[in-house]
Amino acid sequence: MRTKIVTLACILAPALFAETISTLTAGAAAVNITPPVGIAMAGWVARERPSEAVADDLYAKALVISDQETTLALLTMDLLKTFPNIVSRVRMEVYRRTGIPPGNIMVTASHTHFSPVVDLNGSGPYERAYAETLVGKLAGVVQMAWQNQQPAWIGAGSGSAPEYTFNRRVTGKDGVLFNSWRFPADTTGLTFGPIDPEVGVLQVVAADNRPIASAINYATHPVCGMNELYSLSADYPAFAMQVVETIQGGICLFMLGAAGNQVPIKREGNSRVEIGRGVGAEALKTCQHLSVYNGFPLAVAHKTLAFSTRNNLFTPDEQIDLEIQTMALGDIVLVALPGEVAVEIGLELKARAGVKHLFVMTLANGGNVGYILRRIDYTDGGYEALNGSLPPGSGERIIEQTLGLISALAPVRNAGKTAKTRPANNVYGDISQKGYEAIQKKLQNQP
Repeated sequence: MRTKIVTLACILAPALFAETISTLTAGAAAVNITPPVGIAMAGWVARERPSEAVADDLYAKALVISDQETTLALLTMDLLKTFPNIVSRVRMEVYRRTGIPPGNIMVTASHTHFSPVVDLNGSGPYERAYAETLVGKLAGVVQMAWQNQQPAWIGAGSGSAPEYTFNRRVTGKDGVLFNSWRFPADTTGLTFGPIDPEVGVLQVVAADNRPIASAINYATHPVCGMNELYSLSADYPAFAMQVVETIQGGICLFMLGAAGNQVPIKREGNSRVEIGRGVGAEALKTCQHLSVYNGFPLAVAHKTLAFSTRNNLFTPDEQIDLEIQTMALGDIVLVALPGEVAVEIGLELKARAGVKHLFVMTLANGGNVGYILRRIDYTDGGYEALNGSLPPGSGERIIEQTLGLISALAPVRNAGKTAKTRPANNVYGDISQKGYEAIQKKLQNQP
């Protein structure tokens, strides 16, 4: 089945959901995408030379979920951003290999500022070859996840990690907004913009409770390790995923939230390890008490919107098409937005969507348009307002269109689901119950 990205796809009739019990399957896979040392790096134009070391490896990871009618794929990668020509090629290659419609494939990047330049037309010694290889690896990791599918149960929850992040758009004592790249030593008289501290967690387990995959959704720029400016790194998300994979098991993906103006409190020294492990620990804690379900349907709704562009990122008055994509895993909703989305937009979506488990992902599906703000943020000025290629009002338009797509998924979100019960031979439960009964008997025998 071929699906055009400009349409709503896989929205089935509500009556069908009431009569059908979906059998979910899921599979996950990971592939190393670390480039050779010597490749040019992305993230800061101030860099004067190519990469000189590898601090930690970069990975692409995929999670494929199917209800036997609809199959969805989530592809994440440790790169600065996603690229339109690579996304389109990967989607079509995955469709050729697996039959997953291109519009059912969600592609996001972690936004690490210690990743390589990716350019299919690059002139450097490694850039073009790396980009060509990357296409094959990305398509391949989705294919492996698709092949690894098995009966699965899925749940979602959230923790909070406010201690690692702040909003870099700050209003001074004089009432003028400025960007604070580091957390100020003296905050007297300063007013900070809002933050989103939520650590969203998606968990997928097999029929025997073994972890298949998990995903972390957190909104903070991966810009740590400033003392290793020429070393390739996945930054703090690497250590967040490492905590979950090492202790919980399975494959852990990282999905960057609305982090356009939300940055880490610490950037130098061991900050990427400290922040990553803290966020990972919060996700791990959340995993321990999640309820998981089967029996619910899947769906995707997406739309391509035309925007006019502004400033020097594009030719003035050029039109660009951007994709907004939403996926429903029962009452869990994933949202993929283009560009670097301001945290205020993510917070508004969460407040208005009426969805308990809403995961907002950014820099998705090849939409590279700089910062996306609300209209008032352009009035206030600042770095983000100068480096966004969309005109004022675009943020509000994206909010309303996204809410409309989420609303279209209501039949799936409201469908029934089946909770996974604990095994009857739960040895820990037996021990606890026997201990309780022994204490009760002892108390009853007291004079």
